[in-house]
Amino acid sequence: MNKKWELFDVDNITVEKLKKEFGLPDLLATCLSNRGITNHEDIQIFLKPTRNDFHDPFQMPDMR
Repeated sequence: MNKKWELFDVDNITVEKLKKEFGLPDLLATCLSNRGITNHEDIQIFLKPTRNDFHDPFQMPDMR
C-alpha cells in the first residue's frame, strides 16, 4: 500500500509567536498552527482540557 504524505506550508511567524508566548516546543507550536489553534483560549483547552471541554458521547448516532 502506497501512502502519500501531505505537508502543510508552515506559518513561521505564528509558530514563533506560539513558542515565545506559551513556551512550546517547535513541533507542538507547528502542529497547533497547522490546526488553526492559535488563540489563548483554544490553546488552553487543547493542552489542558476539563471534562466540560469534551463532547457528549451520547450525541453520536446509535448511542444509548
